[in-house]
Amino acid sequence: MKKLHGEKTPIATVEIDYTSPWQKIHLKSIQSAYQTSPFYEYYADDFNALYLEMPERLFDLNLRLLQFVLKQIGLQMNIHLTTAFEKIPEYKIDFRESIQPKPRLYKPDENFAPASYQQVFKERFGFLPNLSIIDLLFNEGPNALHIIQLSLKG
Repeated sequence: MKKLHGEKTPIATVEIDYTSPWQKIHLKSIQSAYQTSPFYEYYADDFNALYLEMPERLFDLNLRLLQFVLKQIGLQMNIHLTTAFEKIPEYKIDFRESIQPKPRLYKPDENFAPASYQQVFKERFGFLPNLSIIDLLFNEGPNALHIIQLSLKG
C-alpha cells in the first residue's frame, strides 16, 4: 500500500502498490485454506477476478469485495458512503471499533453469538468463530445467510 508510515491518510485515498505480487499471495492463501471446502470451486473464479481487477485505491477493492460477498449471501444492502470524517456519527450506529485485531481491545457483541457451522479444519481444531465472511461463504454457500440469522440475538 502506498502510504507513508505514521502519516494520517484518509482511507479513500490509500493507493494500492502493485510492485509486489500480493494478489497472487492472497489468492494462494485463500486456495490453500479453502480449496477443500464445499463451495470453493463455486466462488473461487469470482474472487480471483476481483483481486485481479487492479483498482487504484484500496477502498475501491474493499468496496467491490464487500458488494460481491453481500450479493452472494443474499443480503441487499444500501451502502452509503460518508463525504467527511465524523468523530462521533450522529443518528447512526458506529461499527468502526467493532473489529479489533488486538485481543486485548476486543469487546464482545451482545447482539451476536456465532452459530457453529462446518469448517475445513473443524475436526482438528473444533469450530473457530469469527474467522471471516469468506470462511462462512466457502463452507456454507447459499446457507450462509441462515447461519448469520442464527447468530443474531433478539
